[in-house]
Amino acid sequence: MNVLYWVEPCPIRNTYTEHVHPTRMIGPVLHRLAEAGKIDLRMFCNTEAAAQIRAENAVYAPHVCTPTDAESEGITRNFRRWDDDTIAQWLKLVRGDGRITAFYRAILERLHAEAPIDVILLWSENGAVRSFAAAEGIGVLHGELGPTRAPFPATFYFDTDGTNGNAAIRAQVRHRLEAGDADTDPPVAAQSWLAWCERQPGDETRTPSLLDIPLTYQPAAAGLLPDRPYVYIPLQLADDLNTLMHSGFDSPLAFLDDTMRMVSDMGYTAVIKGHPGATSRHYNLRREVEALDHAATHWPEAVILPRSAAAALSVHAMARARYTITINSSVGFESMVLGVPVIARGQAIYDGGGWLQERIALAPADARPDHGRDLDRLVAAHLDRMFVPQTVAQDTDYLLRRLRDAAQGNSAVARDIDFRPWYLTGDSPAGVRPLETPGFPAGSPALSGAAAPGLAEGQTPFRGSGPVHGEQVRIDGDTLVFSSAPETRYTMEPALFFGSLERITTRDGGQSLEGWCLDRRSVSPPAALITLVGDRVHALRHDIVSRPDVQAAHPEARNGEQAGFRIALPAEGHARLLILTADGRCGAVSQISAPAGLQCRPVRSLASGGTRMPAGGTGPGRGGRLSKLLGRT
Repeated sequence: MNVLYWVEPCPIRNTYTEHVHPTRMIGPVLHRLAEAGKIDLRMFCNTEAAAQIRAENAVYAPHVCTPTDAESEGITRNFRRWDDDTIAQWLKLVRGDGRITAFYRAILERLHAEAPIDVILLWSENGAVRSFAAAEGIGVLHGELGPTRAPFPATFYFDTDGTNGNAAIRAQVRHRLEAGDADTDPPVAAQSWLAWCERQPGDETRTPSLLDIPLTYQPAAAGLLPDRPYVYIPLQLADDLNTLMHSGFDSPLAFLDDTMRMVSDMGYTAVIKGHPGATSRHYNLRREVEALDHAATHWPEAVILPRSAAAALSVHAMARARYTITINSSVGFESMVLGVPVIARGQAIYDGGGWLQERIALAPADARPDHGRDLDRLVAAHLDRMFVPQTVAQDTDYLLRRLRDAAQGNSAVARDIDFRPWYLTGDSPAGVRPLETPGFPAGSPALSGAAAPGLAEGQTPFRGSGPVHGEQVRIDGDTLVFSSAPETRYTMEPALFFGSLERITTRDGGQSLEGWCLDRRSVSPPAALITLVGDRVHALRHDIVSRPDVQAAHPEARNGEQAGFRIALPAEGHARLLILTADGRCGAVSQISAPAGLQCRPVRSLASGGTRMPAGGTGPGRGGRLSKLLGRT
């Protein structure tokens, strides 16, 4: 089965690498399926995302494919300031409209012509993928974070029709609920799905437990939460597809104004929670502050939780509310798990195709309708098989089953899949099998998204079957070969990079080489740097050093501020520097001598020798010396 993983190449939200994080979460299981021969995998992404993915985990290199030069130029033209106009252009791509959709469809047609595609896996939504796949009869599988996040058990969902309001899951759940599915009627209590995770030791985020938080004294809540009935209102990001595509509201202000009028008329006050991600983009922060200022001015009795509020305070406020009112935030589903009724004012992945909205409406503050059974059934209908625990998705063949479903045009989640044993007793889920191939080491950023133990922030470790310390390297014609099984090969090209080898420094008792370089073709930082001693790998990770001067001197560079590097050298003797790209090219085999100074020359083999280069190098605006030294002559 030929799988194309479409790592969104279109630059969105002021970055080329928005979808690298999902790759950290699902990339390992895709690699393991490919290693086991279950799928033939290609991962298509823009050059910047490819560089970051390749730098974080070398095992992805055989799978990564990148745009042609002409396609990269087109992708670069789509990078614009993140504002209303750019978001409107992005929504055209999501909906499958306009020239931007035609551009990305052409890329898909090229990839399909090079190697026929059986199924396309992507994160979130892309109209070019959807229209191309429909025309070619190719299956599509959309991935997205499920509506439970830490400190709740984290989940994914994978759907053939789309995400959020477009997902086939919504209709499937509705059918189960209306048919009185034995798995959901009678259901277990919603809170029971937290049973096993609540017994896991060593997790400070659950002290007190999620089940105890509503009843446990929270010092931060004293004097903050209202002493009369209130609703809990979590805001969503202004540029979230949930807001833009699956609701009647065009901004947080429109949602909050309409909701506050509704709850005030019914005799409630409100506790309002800003979105934790709003501060990461000016566009979202400005619109959220606009909404919060409006609420504070017109409903001064409403409580706005501080941005510094800990998870325990937010969960405590939510669990003690009469209702949670949201457009379609994941917080709504988490509220249901804790037994709090939810008013969903948009199309939500967890609403059972409108079943939730039909059964739960805002009652007056002096009324106390019982929605317990509806909540229990709705939670059970999702957690038993629709929302897969992240650890299950990463360690079993669940994703393989869903890919096969998509390739065969089957949208339904198989009935034999059952996550109840995992949630309720800690046993293995039914209907899925553990993967036979080993996973990545614990702490690998490709698995966890966090820095590996012992690595400072900004370091780029190599993991899995990629280059390892002490591995042998050889040159075979115009190819640089790492001897690992399977062999990793890089095509050597002349004058591939430009930059400067600037200084050798002493830190923490060791020697390090510092400098900067950019890929001449993409004008972006390299994927990885490696130093060799003899024909063996000495250092296989580097520190990324911020270089705003490089970005200023080369405004055409992509992520030029990350062009600086610091990499370890041996305490004495000679070392060689390899500079690698994400698409399998090598632009340097240079000789470095420490600690006396820098000796660099292009070489045709791994033999020693060279001429001295004084420390200091060239400035960011010149970059001539490194471009002459790196490459084949």
